[in-house]
Amino acid sequence: MRDLITFPHHLLIWETFLGQDKAWTDDGKLINSAEMTGLTSEVARAKIAEKFGTKKVTYKLRDWVFSRQRYWGEPIPVVHCEKCAFKQFRSEAKTSLNFYFGDVWKALCSGSKTLETRALNPEEPERYFGNLKAGDIIHCTFKVGKERKLKDEKLFRIKSVKVYKTIEDLFNDKQALSKLHKKNYSSSQELEKGYAYTSEYIKKIKKNGLIGFEIEPVTVTVPVPEKDLPVKLPPVKNYQPTQTGESPLAAIKSWVNTKCPQCKGKAKRETDTMPNWAGSSWYYLRYTDPKNARKFADPKKLKYWTPVDWYNGGMEHVTLHLLYSRFWHKFLFDQGLVPTPEPYTKRTAHGLILAKGGEKMSKSKGNVVNPDSIVEKVGADSLRLYEMFMGPFDQAIAWDENGIVGCRRFIERVWKLQDKVENEETGSRSGIVLLVHKTIKKVSEDIEAMRFNTAVSALMILLNELEKETEVAPAYYEVLLQLLAPFAPHITEELWSILGNKKSIHTEPWPAFDPALLVQANITIAVQINGKTRSEIKVAADIDEETLKMAVLQDEKVKKRLNGAVPTKIIVVKGRLVNVVAPLSQI
Repeated sequence: MRDLITFPHHLLIWETFLGQDKAWTDDGKLINSAEMTGLTSEVARAKIAEKFGTKKVTYKLRDWVFSRQRYWGEPIPVVHCEKCAFKQFRSEAKTSLNFYFGDVWKALCSGSKTLETRALNPEEPERYFGNLKAGDIIHCTFKVGKERKLKDEKLFRIKSVKVYKTIEDLFNDKQALSKLHKKNYSSSQELEKGYAYTSEYIKKIKKNGLIGFEIEPVTVTVPVPEKDLPVKLPPVKNYQPTQTGESPLAAIKSWVNTKCPQCKGKAKRETDTMPNWAGSSWYYLRYTDPKNARKFADPKKLKYWTPVDWYNGGMEHVTLHLLYSRFWHKFLFDQGLVPTPEPYTKRTAHGLILAKGGEKMSKSKGNVVNPDSIVEKVGADSLRLYEMFMGPFDQAIAWDENGIVGCRRFIERVWKLQDKVENEETGSRSGIVLLVHKTIKKVSEDIEAMRFNTAVSALMILLNELEKETEVAPAYYEVLLQLLAPFAPHITEELWSILGNKKSIHTEPWPAFDPALLVQANITIAVQINGKTRSEIKVAADIDEETLKMAVLQDEKVKKRLNGAVPTKIIVVKGRLVNVVAPLSQI
């Protein structure tokens, strides 16, 4: 009996009936729970948290960035040195050094104003320390008075970086100041003068009460030496993931073991890679300025090209790629590297192409379709056309190679139709003229709305009608080719050239339809009696519903079928049909 029970709560009842003491652990109503008795699980959880603890929400992000190590992922450009605890981050253009200089910088800004020198901006330390090189130490030294008028207008001669807990400690470091003065002053008299200016600075700083403040971190970005760019990756024999969780780069000892850029001691490169969403989260930004060796990208080019107008991708990207790319982009925006807070203006998703039987294609299942073999058999255009025609673009569709055959035949018929094209403009049925303009409108709107399957269907209808013509006007055949070009670019380019056109079909203006032609004076309405078509009438396109009903009842075929019976209902489908409902016993 236990094996036959499918619902968990039925199983609990059965086990309770057998005398087993078990509790229901899923959501429901609480019993034997003091003041919580009778509450639903959702309400009770909130009240229990409020009374006995604190409510906390934990978010878990599915992380593939580092968990799947591949050689072709982006290497993390870091060098580790155990001797000097140095880590250098190498990027394509710059590297970052973090050092502490908060109150020292603020003090110097205040002091400079007092001593009638050029005012410093406390918010822009990079402006003055941007020329630091990797491995340098700071020794905040300065020239004052006339000696500060340097040709390059730099306020400080940066030689090295040193961390001081207080401003007083900085100025009490006589050894550092002595080295500075000896280098920048040629005589002892100038040296004494320099010390005098230093003392005056200290007085002003103390007077302003700046000594003893907590030192804040300041990040300065400095260039990487040109000789170190770019970091070349070694060739790899085996690109498969390792069993150790490391990337294949870890097995190349000659590349892993290197020298520390600071102390020249032994160091090791980081071998982890970012194989999935890291590069795909920002690579499109680099496309705007791919050869820039000094900046992430030119701000003017980023402003021109971004944000992305329209992003289309698979549904499997919604929770991973889009989440990562938005996170990266917002970070880059906060850093002032991109002009917009959002990466994409518009986002749409396409459906999956499933294997036969509706299964998801997977290498492990062996049901993946190789497009190369299909292209060899029927050509790239047939494959492209089928992918667009097989179903709605945003829905999952099962793969069926039989459908490609129909697309191949359609392309062959388009090719054969050129035999009916005359050199001179020929007259065509008014119905053909109208259909051509309707097709231009339909395909144009469908492409914009990503209804590619119905766009291809409209082209097939147009081809059917053109094939009925004895002669086809060149202008209409060209329209057919232009509308087909996005779906079958190769054959349309060839046929376009055969017609004598010198420029590529893909650079020609898109066909335009005449709205006036699409406004029809009269339309044909099908007339049904109890759901069966019995007649058709031609009426004005703008006829109102009541007038249409009267026109239907006056139709001779309808009168004959009704045989005097009074309709119980008349159903109108605007622009298409009218269904007259009458008692069968009276007809």
